Amino acid sequence: MKTKHLLLVLVAFILAACSKEITTPDEQSKLIFGKWSLNHISGGYSGAGEEVTDVREVEFLSNGKSKWYVNSNIDHKAKFTLKKVNNMFGENQLEIDYAGDGKINHTVFELSDHDLVLSENAYDGYTYHYKRMSN
Repeated sequence: MKTKHLLLVLVAFILAACSKEITTPDEQSKLIFGKWSLNHISGGYSGAGEEVTDVREVEFLSNGKSKWYVNSNIDHKAKFTLKKVNNMFGENQLEIDYAGDGKINHTVFELSDHDLVLSENAYDGYTYHYKRMSN
């Protein structure tokens, strides 16, 4: 009898530990899941961008959590959702909504198997160009 109870507790623990995948607006947007390495920053107030001097990476997980790394150390984490919104030009684009985590939301300008281009949803914001590291 104890074995059955132990087995039930173990199964309940495993089910609770499993994270549910977030809802994505379409199949294409699922390409964002994985780890990406920053290779270029453009834009900003001057338009010149910034030089990428550290190794910066971001990982978007299918459970709606992201991890931001600087030189292989976790810099911060943020929960996110994916949704389609109209930008200022009336185009329906994918947006990463960080849901009050203190991070500026990003519009996804390019998303493919190999490339990810994110732009800050702010005047004179930066645009971040990433290459895929892993799925």
